[in-house]
Amino acid sequence: MLIFQGTLVADPIRLSSYLEPPFSAQDGRGQVDLLLKEAFKRLDRQAEVEIYPEQRGLMLADGGHVDGHFLRTSSVDELYPNLIRVPVPIYRSSYYAYSLDPDLQIADWEDLKGHQVTYPAGWQVFDSRSEYYGSAVPLHDDGQMAQLIRLQIFDVLLYEDQALSLLLEPELRQRLQRSAVLLESNLYLLLHHRHQSQIAPLAKVLRQMQQDGSWSTLCPECQRSLERH
Repeated sequence: MLIFQGTLVADPIRLSSYLEPPFSAQDGRGQVDLLLKEAFKRLDRQAEVEIYPEQRGLMLADGGHVDGHFLRTSSVDELYPNLIRVPVPIYRSSYYAYSLDPDLQIADWEDLKGHQVTYPAGWQVFDSRSEYYGSAVPLHDDGQMAQLIRLQIFDVLLYEDQALSLLLEPELRQRLQRSAVLLESNLYLLLHHRHQSQIAPLAKVLRQMQQDGSWSTLCPECQRSLERH
């Protein structure tokens, strides 16, 4: 807490993110960054976004070294008791399997057995289901994905559908055959429990932003993901 001319000024809310553009950015001007900054601004708080590897950012938030973390599924706050979910979905994810083989039929996770499965390293939604894969090939650089598709040297790729469309050129995206949806889940902002008093006001502000149009203006990708369902 800082003091200027006898007035108390709250320290900025520090939020960790692992997301990539257009959702988060190093300069704090990603779509989700701007959405959450505006929400806190309406509560007279300044928010700052810090980019970390996925698991590290989560651990920093759980340990109280930063004030919150985004975006995560509803199950994460059950595993990390120091974190409380703000109960307004920011984004809805749809996870699919993709291949170049039009004859490959994948209806559920069980159908991945016997296949070499490629997916982004550190994504818990895929790491936690590795028992279904014949073999796992985590990718540490999204840039490798386009190369794999061009060279046709992968078996099955797992990814979030909207994020994949943003990542790949349309020509590459059109080469891929998409499975039935494997999983859909809402993603949320989590705050450290020391900010428990902010949960309800922040949820109210986020709902107001959905109604007044600022949500779709600041994070059109968030809006599109929620409207798909």
